[in-house]
Amino acid sequence: MSVAGFLASALACFAAILIVHAVWLRLSPGTGLLGSSLVSSLIVIGGLIGLAVSGLIPVDTQTAVSAGIASFFAYQLFFFLGPATADRSLTAHLLLYLEKHEGVPAEKLMRDHDARAFLDKRLDECSETGLIARDAARIALAPRGRVLARIYAGFNALYGLRDRDRWHEFFKRASRDDS
Repeated sequence: MSVAGFLASALACFAAILIVHAVWLRLSPGTGLLGSSLVSSLIVIGGLIGLAVSGLIPVDTQTAVSAGIASFFAYQLFFFLGPATADRSLTAHLLLYLEKHEGVPAEKLMRDHDARAFLDKRLDECSETGLIARDAARIALAPRGRVLARIYAGFNALYGLRDRDRWHEFFKRASRDDS
């Protein structure tokens, strides 16, 4: 396995995943972000390995598999830290809003960013992905949501993070004593 072949293959694979994923999301905007990211990655990596096996590119199969694995993880990290965060992060939305409006009165900012609408959007997304079950009177974890909640609880325990019972705890300013 040559290092140059590996790097060239991994970079080309990463770029191809980015293009396929971006085109897919533009053609089918209702597609889930995670699923489309994973499937786009697998399609491109499968293509790279297929080209290497058939001898259509000057890279051996081992290099193609290694480059595919590296590009898969690199793209998933990139996508999580970039596009997915920009779509999901309240901070990202706030920064983009302020850039677009170049400063606004605080009252307008509060009017334009309704906390109830934010929570309703997240609840809709969680319902659509099977994380929660809800009706007019009650919201509860679905089995898939229970698994994810246990994973998050495990991360909290592993890293010594605090459990927070109320959402507003995430938005309090840290005092000098908290840091």
